[in-house]
Formats: sequence, structure tokens, C-alpha cells
Amino acid sequence: MNKIKESFKSPFWFTVYSTFIFGLAVHLFGIVNVLHNHDDISEQPAGVGTTLTSGRWFLEILSKLFKNNFEGNYNLPYFNGILFLILIAVSAGFLVSVFKIKNRFLGSVIGMILISFPSAVSTLFFKYTAAYYGLAILLSVLAVWFLKKYKFGFPLSCLCVALALGIYQAYLPLTASIFVLLLIKESLEEQKITFGKILGRGIYYCSSMLAGLILYYIILQMFLHYYDISLSSYQGISDMGNFQISALPGLIKTTYISFFMLPLKDYCNLAQMGFVKFSYFALGIISIAIILWHIVKTKKNILVSAITAVLLIVFPVAVNLIAVMCPNSTIYTLMVHSFAIVLCVPVILIDIMPEKPELPKLQKGVKAVVLALLLSVICCYSYLANVNYTAMYYTNRQAENYLNSMVVQIRMTEQYDSSKKWAFIGDKIEDPLIKNAWEKAPMYGGKGSTYINAYSRNRWIQQYFGYKIPIANEETVRKLKKQPEVKEMPCWPDSGSIKVIDDTVVIKLQNE
Repeated sequence: MNKIKESFKSPFWFTVYSTFIFGLAVHLFGIVNVLHNHDDISEQPAGVGTTLTSGRWFLEILSKLFKNNFEGNYNLPYFNGILFLILIAVSAGFLVSVFKIKNRFLGSVIGMILISFPSAVSTLFFKYTAAYYGLAILLSVLAVWFLKKYKFGFPLSCLCVALALGIYQAYLPLTASIFVLLLIKESLEEQKITFGKILGRGIYYCSSMLAGLILYYIILQMFLHYYDISLSSYQGISDMGNFQISALPGLIKTTYISFFMLPLKDYCNLAQMGFVKFSYFALGIISIAIILWHIVKTKKNILVSAITAVLLIVFPVAVNLIAVMCPNSTIYTLMVHSFAIVLCVPVILIDIMPEKPELPKLQKGVKAVVLALLLSVICCYSYLANVNYTAMYYTNRQAENYLNSMVVQIRMTEQYDSSKKWAFIGDKIEDPLIKNAWEKAPMYGGKGSTYINAYSRNRWIQQYFGYKIPIANEETVRKLKKQPEVKEMPCWPDSGSIKVIDDTVVIKLQNE
């Protein structure tokens, strides 16, 4: 017990404990309720989604290890959710260690940012991989920690990068942004640092990421060759990292636009509230002012000041590197957890702000404003997290109830029997009376406001009605679409939109 009490004095452990407790409070509704998005429902009761075909070779290894030892990768909201929160809390502790933050409260602020960030909420809507993604985040932070902690940390850092990429490639920007912010901190904080030292460290840090990328690619090719499969073309996965050099300026421009426009235009649901937009703007201005003041007061030489400026220019690209990595894919909330590091910048800066006896009130005032803005953003994110969970709860109930009633009506159709196949004509249900009261609520982990039209619609029916639909093959559906009788049928939910034709139950959703 004394050891536990003593550990609270450590910034690392205080951050871990406080982050977990805070995360539990923020995400409690999400982890004690069964909430599904379009992908999550498809992976019930066990599964981890695509692995090798999406380049996720380490996810493949982990899922098989878990399946062999625990009889399956069950989609358990509470267990997976708690494990995810623990992994994020530990990640926050190592992040505090990387930046050598001695103030326990500042460490806990970093933890609260990381665990309340919209990307964390989005991840918890994909609970079947939430714990694995939490591990990828931890590995992304450890890649930096090992490199700074040990002289022999280079191979460990490379391995962490490769393993994190092997779970989900979207976490490489997290490592990159931490490295760049670390260099900025070192260039400002260390009195005797030189241009050569900063440049050398930058090359060293980049080399570890590059070596990790190469290791990831080599192992991936071995797995693809062994299983005789190729990468999927979905969302440009097979082309990830492949782009023409001529396209690079445009991609970098895109990263800058989405980064600097965040205070004006929401990006990936990170700044949906007006106050959050204002806070990003205000914290950005304050951070630049602190950096300039730091450079002037510590009398940095011109070369060190110049390379610090270059690092500040590189930082937005590192944070939004996913836009360069995946130019042909849709980037959504889960993929931009690296933006949480942007909110960590002012925390790092006030932690290293040199004390000036002649400006005590000004320094205290700046720190108070920064912390007030950050805590307010954290409160906004915590509020939006629960808006998301509540919106998803009602959307789930609507989907299950609507689709259950549809199944009942289909089974009550004249001449129906369980031996007949079902043929859906059209994909989208256009019921004029459907109205989701939560459709304008922010949704970090879903496609739209309702799931009656998601690709996983039939899985909703199977999971909540316990009925496995006997689906007609594509050839039968094509033939039925051409029949005059089908063309004349009204669309669901109007009377006559369900008929038994040629031993097939036809459900017409749209005119084609």
C-alpha cells in the first residue's frame, strides 16, 4: 500500500492513474452499453475485421494468438473498453516521461487530452479492435521513449514502429509528431544546444522511423507471399505510400490547409463546437508567442532559431502525415489521433517556460489562460463523447426495431415459406416517415444517422432478430430486376412492395 501511495508522487504513475480514472468517467456509457456502428455489428460476436489484405500483419498475429488462447476475439464492450483505457493511460505516462514533465498536474492534463480526444471515442465504436489499436498507440509512443531512454534503443524503436504499423498504419503520424515536438522542445530548452546537435538528432529520429517502415514492409511481404494473397484496393490500401513526386507539393498543401484551417473549418470532427475552434486558435497564438519569447529571452543563436522555425513548419505535416500516406482514401476521426499532440504543445511550452522574476504575474497569467483553455476543450470533448454515445444508442435501437418489423412483414407475405430465397431490389430504403431525431448529432464512428441502409443491414437482422436471411444469388437478382412485374411494384414500405415471384421473396427498395 505504501508503494502505491509513493507512486502517486511520480509524474509517470500519477498520469497513468489520473488518466484511467478520468477516461472511465468520460467513456463509462460507451463501455457498459452495447453500441454498434456499421463495422462493429458485422464483427459480432467475434472477429477483428480485415488483417493481411489491409497490410495489418501484426493484427493477424495478435488475433490468432488471442483466438487460440481465449476461444475467439469476442467483441466485449466492457472488457475491450477497459483494456483500451488502460493502454491509453499507460501511453500518456510514457508521453510524460518522453517530455520529462515533472509537474504531475500538467502530466494529467496530457493524459486527459489523449483519452478524451474524438479519435479515442471513434476507436471505442470499433470495439472489436479497440484494444489492439490501444496497443498500437502505446507502441507509437514507446518508439520515441526507447530511443530517448536507452543507448541501444534504436532497434527497439524500429521494432515498435514496425509493430504499430502492423496493427494500423494510421498511427505513424503519432510517432512522427512526437519526434518533431521533442526536437522543438530540446531546441528551446537546452542552453548549449547547437545547430549540429539538433540536425543530428533529427536525422537519428527519422532514421528510426524509416528503419521501422522498412522492417514493417519486409515482414508484410513475407506474410503476403506465404499466404499467396495481395493487398486490397479498398480505400487505396494497395497504393498506400505510392504517389508521384509531382503530387507531393499538393499533398503537403492539403496537410497545411486542414491543419491551419482547424480553428475555422472542422476537420474530421475535431472542432465541431465554436468554443473548440476558438481554443485551437487562441492556444496556437499563445504557443507561437511563448516560443518567440523563449528564443529572445534565452538568446538563441541564429542557426538554432532557424532550425526551430523549420521544425515548426514541419510539425503540421508530421501531425497530418496520414493525408500524405493515404491520398486516395477517406480520412476519418479514428485516423487522426496524432492531432492530440497539437493540444500537448502548450502544455510542453509552459512546462519549460523559464522563470523570470521581473514577470511573475504575466507568466502565471499565461499559464492560467492556457490551462483554462485546455481544460475547457477537454470538457467539450468529454461532453461530445457522451453525445456520440447517446446518439449511437438511439440509432441502434431505431435500426433494430425497424429491421425487425421489416422481417415480420416479409414473413407474413402471402405464399411465403422458409425455403424461399430473398431478393432485395435496390440498396437504399427511402421511407418518407423515417426520422432520426439524433441525425444532426456528431457521429465519430458511423456513416450517417441511420443503419437501415448500411452495407451491414443484414447483419443487424441476424444479430437482433436471430434470423439468417437466405439471400438470392446475384444472377437471380439481375433477372428479377428486368421482369415487368418487378418494375411495376411500388417501393418499400408501400403495400405491394413485397411479393413472392418464381419461388423468390422479392423486396423492392428502389426503382432501378
